[in-house]
Amino acid sequence: MAAAVAEAERVQPAESHGVVAAVRAILSVPDAELDYGKAKLALDHLVDPGFDPAAVMAELDAMAARALEMAGSVADDEARLAALRRLIYRSGPWNGHRPFAYDHDNHKGANVRVKLISHYLATRRGDCVSMPILFLILAEKLGIDMRLASAPCHVFLRYRNAEGRMVNLEATGGADPARDIWLIRTLGISARSIASGLYMQTLSRREGIALMAMANIQHLRDSRRYEEGIAVCEAILEHYPRNALALVNMGGMYERILRRDFLDRYGMQALVPIHLQPRYQFLWCRNRAIFTTAFALGWEPETG
Repeated sequence: MAAAVAEAERVQPAESHGVVAAVRAILSVPDAELDYGKAKLALDHLVDPGFDPAAVMAELDAMAARALEMAGSVADDEARLAALRRLIYRSGPWNGHRPFAYDHDNHKGANVRVKLISHYLATRRGDCVSMPILFLILAEKLGIDMRLASAPCHVFLRYRNAEGRMVNLEATGGADPARDIWLIRTLGISARSIASGLYMQTLSRREGIALMAMANIQHLRDSRRYEEGIAVCEAILEHYPRNALALVNMGGMYERILRRDFLDRYGMQALVPIHLQPRYQFLWCRNRAIFTTAFALGWEPETG
């Protein structure tokens, strides 16, 4: 029995001094120091060390300054929002006649680089991760009260208007307002997943930054660095426990380890050597437990 416990503990993802530790440090910044732009660029740099975060931040600062200039120094939040929409989505000299738009060639978000702010700024083509995050970063620089919110395989924005009401903004559609019912019907969000807090919740700043780290999970998964990916999922879930993508990615990576180390080698559980059975059982149980949790919260597998 002791040997079985030791074997099970051995396969749990260990902390490293690399990406896992870096993500944990970014997510553990004190509340007063939380900054969407700094956090996103730090997380993106772990995926693509080839870009210069200081240069990208300078570009973001310049964009925010241009939006403020377009809105006018005495503009209210609505005017600043309108200026941001124009700066990003409308072709003109303010963006070199290169407006930002959705990358329709990135099928189901397969290319993780499209989620990176540096890539989005360079190509002007993004997805439902990079598009709302860029808008969020610039809104924060303009002093606008804005947060992230999640839906099945989707991220959108919520903005607090002058009346104190949270208004949905759809960044993939020009950052125009979107009613709850439209999002629920369009994205197929179940009542159970809303009631559990899985989707359609306004995220805190720390939860929003934890959501930004999903690109890091995708990068680790695509690189077959499953143990690190699991550890990053755990770090994210400490700060954002009802993150559906973190849950299902973690469960999926346990399954990939199971296949890599056992099923592809032995074909079936019955043929796994007895001294390796505790490890097999640990991986299988973790996979089942995580997906059971996700299903209980209202998560449903993507169809089509």
